[in-house]
Amino acid sequence: MDTATALAHLATALAIGLLFGLEREHDTAADRVRPAGSRTFPLTALAGGVAAALSPVALGVGLAAVAALVVAWYVQGAHSEHADIGATTEIARETPRSSRAC
Repeated sequence: MDTATALAHLATALAIGLLFGLEREHDTAADRVRPAGSRTFPLTALAGGVAAALSPVALGVGLAAVAALVVAWYVQGAHSEHADIGATTEIARETPRSSRAC
């Protein structure tokens, strides 16, 4: 893969992550505690793009690491005072990252 194609793939991953993040921020704008948004989603999508460009093993390890962090965040949120047990943000964060594996 040449450099221009690799950069186009990374830019696409970044754009998809940004769109997901902006939508999640807009959806939770009125909430007191807001989950990940326009900064977190593009960063995780870009990390997925870089990991996919490196190797399938790096993608698997990165996906497992982010999934572990998402589970930890979900468990911590479930034990909070204002628990809102919903996994929409957690699943949405993994979608652009895991789509790079296809």
